[in-house]
Amino acid sequence: MKQQLLTQEETYNKMLADVCQRWERTSQKWVHMREELEQKVLESQRLRQEEQERTKEDLQRLSEAILQLELQVLKKKKKKSFWRWVCKRMRFWKR
Repeated sequence: MKQQLLTQEETYNKMLADVCQRWERTSQKWVHMREELEQKVLESQRLRQEEQERTKEDLQRLSEAILQLELQVLKKKKKKSFWRWVCKRMRFWKR
């Protein structure tokens, strides 16, 4: 009977050691996976921030270009209206 109990105890101890080893390996895997995930999150945040900065720069550049175009259009309209005014005055004088 004592021998059987010792054999069972050894068997249970081996099983417990096996379970502990598995848990340790699983724990190490999870730690490794967590570190990888944190690195990926940091990398994605960095890339997103770079993209936002690029987008801001592009928007600013486009806004400046639009403003320049609007100024050019406004200048052309002023020139046209000035010449229209001159033409109207000349017609008036011809009469």
